[in-house]
Amino acid sequence: MRNSRLSSHRRDADAFTLIEMLVAVAVTAVLVVLLSAVIQNVLGIYSRLAGDPAISSQTRLAVRQLVGDLEALAPQTGTDGELLRMTPEPAGIAKLQADSVVWLTFLTSATDRDDSMPVPVEGLLRSVSYRVAHKNPIDGTVIDPGYILFRSIGSSSHTFANGIGKENLQTEYWDSLPAFPSPTPLPPTDVRNHLAVDIVGFQVRFEYANSPGVWTKPGDTVRITASTSEVNGTPVPGGFQCAEVTITVLSKKGSMLLDQGILTLNETIRQHGRTEISQVQLRGQP
Repeated sequence: MRNSRLSSHRRDADAFTLIEMLVAVAVTAVLVVLLSAVIQNVLGIYSRLAGDPAISSQTRLAVRQLVGDLEALAPQTGTDGELLRMTPEPAGIAKLQADSVVWLTFLTSATDRDDSMPVPVEGLLRSVSYRVAHKNPIDGTVIDPGYILFRSIGSSSHTFANGIGKENLQTEYWDSLPAFPSPTPLPPTDVRNHLAVDIVGFQVRFEYANSPGVWTKPGDTVRITASTSEVNGTPVPGGFQCAEVTITVLSKKGSMLLDQGILTLNETIRQHGRTEISQVQLRGQP
């Protein structure tokens, strides 16, 4: 009788273990299905982006160009004029959000040649503008528009004559370009100066020198002069030590879906977008 009871307990224990195994197998199967769906989604996004090499190449080119310009941010110029200004673009650039893109202007010893000089030279002080607009990349019309990041740059002679000592580079220089000296730089969103297309995110954050790890936020207005740095009009003791550039680009299909209102901006970026981020140390900060 005792052996019979022991045998019964053993069978009960075996049956309970089998149920546990079945439950574990079922849970594992569910997890595998969920994980497979996530992997397929990620691979699908990667495949779409990898299938359009222009997405990667043009975004890296734009980031590299901007980082190079910021690395050559002008040191103190002997005046208290503005060296850099970043403002959020006003709401209303097609389907973009109010804090999606900024307008960035600054003085730089640009790495590209200044062909306006009698003998082309590099490294002279020049004013540069980075700005996003929604227009046709071929003729600048509103027919079949795209989201374009523009880079416009003034010659050294024009910058010295009209850009040094300004309180606001955007309104006093780029918004009303004087006609002298020749050549006058092209307007900030002239199609001949387009740097990259299908750009739906353009942000630059600045890290506080006296508070490492603390950065400006989207929507902030940043201003740097030869003697001070400001965020939203408030002085920043110690200035900034680093800038972080973020550019988000869509595939052609994604840009079309966004313009047609089929997907929201966030959905379009998640399914058809790519973001490039790079940091640069700033020199000569007040």
